[in-house]
Amino acid sequence: PLQRVTIHSCGAIAAAVDGHGGVYVFDLLRHTRARVWQEGPFSGALCFARANEVLLSVSNKVRVIDVTSHKHLISLLGHKADVSFAAANEQNALTFSSDRLMLWQISDWSLLRQIESGPEAQLI
Repeated sequence: PLQRVTIHSCGAIAAAVDGHGGVYVFDLLRHTRARVWQEGPFSGALCFARANEVLLSVSNKVRVIDVTSHKHLISLLGHKADVSFAAANEQNALTFSSDRLMLWQISDWSLLRQIESGPEAQLI
């Protein structure tokens, strides 16, 4: 069964992930779907970044997958705990786990900031 779904801001494509880490892209205009990636265990975060890229969390890592070529582009590292949420706009992406929130620049996937969670949270 599907565990998470997201829709691209253009409204023409959606992505979903199943319990085994299978990532599917749905072309909502052509009524088609394709499996574009398989890796588990899925830990909860799924969102579109750029037009053809999706962010997928696998434990404490976030994979950037090109949904057109079906290739892994880069891994966003730095979380100690499982990444449970991700969000992105045209310039930045946020990833969140119980230990920290991380802000990434999409143009080169560099880390801009991280905020530690907990009672003594600091901006780093």
